[in-house]
Amino acid sequence: MARPVQIDRHQAFRKARELFWRRGYRATSLHDLLAATGMGKGSFYAAFGSKQAVFEAALEWYHQHSAAARRRISETHEGLAALREFLDSTLINQPAAGRRRGCLLVNSVIELESVEPELHQLASRYLQELEQRCMTCLQEARAAGELKDNLDTSQLAALTATLLQGLRVDSRMGRSREALRQRVDLFISLICNETQR
Repeated sequence: MARPVQIDRHQAFRKARELFWRRGYRATSLHDLLAATGMGKGSFYAAFGSKQAVFEAALEWYHQHSAAARRRISETHEGLAALREFLDSTLINQPAAGRRRGCLLVNSVIELESVEPELHQLASRYLQELEQRCMTCLQEARAAGELKDNLDTSQLAALTATLLQGLRVDSRMGRSREALRQRVDLFISLICNETQR
């Protein structure tokens, strides 16, 4: 009697996550997920519960992955150096294919607004936490005298998050690494105290 095929749940999750990242939530059908993971419907439901549940897990994974990267940066950088390193490592220094894929959270917020409110709210909440990390970097920069005196750090944190989201959409349009870097350089120069340049 043939033995049942053993499915590696972690590998299946990775394939499902990559599919969502490339296509988006609504354009990815259950059939697509089964084909990508090599799972039968019963095995898929037993492992993940539903399409929505595995997508929520993908958003959580992306959020945790990004948070871990920010923690690693904060161990060696602070202030504007930490902010620049985050922008470089998560956006500019990504391979071209990764830049064109964009940010899973930004993609999801754009796609799901008004059509999947629960998932839209979840992705939005994770993006708001990114703004808090920007705030920490900017507060460090303020304490170190790196910022222009007339800039409000809370407003600047919101602007920084907006810039990052816009750059990620830019990257999906195929904007070159050099063009993205020029935009980051301009932003940093606009907020940096001239004595720190």
